[in-house]
Amino acid sequence: KYKMKNNKYFILPNQYWKHKNHILVLKALEQLGSIWKKKILIVSTGANNDWRYLHHFESIKNYILEKNLKNNYQILGLIDRNDLFNLIYYSIGLVQPSKSEGESGSVEMAKSFNKITLLSSIDVHKEQRPQRSYFYDINDYKKLSIYLIRFYQKFNLLNEKKLVKKSLINNKVVL
Repeated sequence: KYKMKNNKYFILPNQYWKHKNHILVLKALEQLGSIWKKKILIVSTGANNDWRYLHHFESIKNYILEKNLKNNYQILGLIDRNDLFNLIYYSIGLVQPSKSEGESGSVEMAKSFNKITLLSSIDVHKEQRPQRSYFYDINDYKKLSIYLIRFYQKFNLLNEKKLVKKSLINNKVVL
């Protein structure tokens, strides 16, 4: 449906508001390009306008083009909620680089699926603390890039489905 560039990906479900810190993820991908041959894909969903910073989304798109990251970063925009559930379910894990946040619904969704969550180390993420969470500073794209490599290499969809199924049963989640 979304013509994914790769079936092995991380999901970044954030609106393109400046404080959501998409640039950190792009810098991590840029870092990876200089040290690793494989192409890691980040699939991004969410509204692309920030009324406080009108040119923010354009600057993100320009950065992707300037740094040649178009094969590593796919923007889907706003999508149906059920599609988001499926994208999270089939992903390697969720990336949440926000500089500030209320409780994150997407982190809770990933938590219910027992997914890997790569979270900025802000207080609310530490409070939500999914079982398989890994933290990095809001400016530490190098640590994020290390996490991306680690979990990309370890990912096995069949094993992941077993973990998710077990988590859904234990949490009594009905889809």
